[in-house]
Amino acid sequence: MTSVQFGNESAATVSAWCSNAEDEKQVQRTIQSLIPLRQNMLAGQKSQLPKLPESMRGQVSALISFLEKLLDDVKVETTPTDDGAVVSLRIETEAAAIPMMVGLTLPAIHAARMAARRTQSTNNLKQLGRAMHNYHAVHKNFPPL
Repeated sequence: MTSVQFGNESAATVSAWCSNAEDEKQVQRTIQSLIPLRQNMLAGQKSQLPKLPESMRGQVSALISFLEKLLDDVKVETTPTDDGAVVSLRIETEAAAIPMMVGLTLPAIHAARMAARRTQSTNNLKQLGRAMHNYHAVHKNFPPL
């Protein structure tokens, strides 16, 4: 069983209940391997910053730095219980960081939506062009205005 909790002290905890020691070790190994994986992903994203548009670099760089700090503060704890153990992943941050994170993610979400709209519009124009050419292939002229 897995649960996620957000506390008053600006912390998030993900807990997994394990019924035996083997499951507990597997969950701990998985969590411990995910942390460096995420750090490597952020390093890869950081190396891609020069390819981003100038207007997005500052926001993405700040978000990457914030996420790196969060990953550095991750704590993995095991609490024994009568019928197994609970493995918890806890991330703590300052309360002031929450608005900053929201402020950094909203422009990125907006940019992603705009990119999706541009892609949709481009695809619509391509479809119109194909339809015109198909009409021309069948009728030997373009459709009337």
